[in-house]
Amino acid sequence: MEAIKAELFKRGLAAVIAVADAHGELIALLRVDGAPLPSIVIASNKAWT
Repeated sequence: MEAIKAELFKRGLAAVIAVADAHGELIALLRVDGAPLPSIVIASNKAWT
């Protein structure tokens, strides 16, 4: 997660990164400053599928 955060910062991007396990359970979530709040739900849903 720290490597992703550093790369986003280097590129000047804001994003939400979600990681789910094999059962679809959320195990990590990173929201970089400036990322829109609705992106949290979108990233969580994408990680699940």
